[in-house]
Amino acid sequence: MEQNQVCREIAFIHKGILRSFYINQPGQEVTSCFCIAGKMTSSLKSFLSQQPSELAILALDKTALLTIG
Repeated sequence: MEQNQVCREIAFIHKGILRSFYINQPGQEVTSCFCIAGKMTSSLKSFLSQQPSELAILALDKTALLTIG
């Protein structure tokens, strides 16, 4: 998911690792968390409000997800 998109799914990470991050005012990437297998991830604020997300989520490895949306 890219920053400024509306999040439409919540994902359970079956395999792999994801990184959640945002771009700050000077234009630097700031990591908010790493999400590993067995956990769930989403831009929950965006998912619930259906407003554009401040976060981006990037797969750092081959990833298998189960999504609900």
